[in-house]
Amino acid sequence: MSPTMRHFVLIEDNPLDIDLIQRAFARLGQAQALQVVASCSQARQLFAQWQNQEALPALILLDINLHGESGLDLLEELRAQPLTEHIPVVVLSSSQEHCDIKRAYRSGVNAYLQKPMEFAELRSLLAEIASFWGQHNITCH
Repeated sequence: MSPTMRHFVLIEDNPLDIDLIQRAFARLGQAQALQVVASCSQARQLFAQWQNQEALPALILLDINLHGESGLDLLEELRAQPLTEHIPVVVLSSSQEHCDIKRAYRSGVNAYLQKPMEFAELRSLLAEIASFWGQHNITCH
């Protein structure tokens, strides 16, 4: 991990997708940069820790199809809090439904990306995300 790399949070409940994303970050030499949260309730606990001055992430990677709850509801909760309203959020989803995409942008997502089917494509996409959001993007927190 480069010294300027900040950390990311992945909110994802699919074990296979978690494994693939973790492996991609590991191959990029940035395994330590990724914190995985596997449910909305765990994400809310993490948000509460941030209220106690925990280091905020450079980016949240969010799946919108979480077991039992919508990631978009979670996004709206995140945007409603002054401390977290400016954390960049990128939806990484298999859904191409227009209503999901439209709601994500209305809820304040910074980008909506479809999960690639091939591991090499996923690794390439995550490399671009890590470079832009982790090193080049300037945040206000």
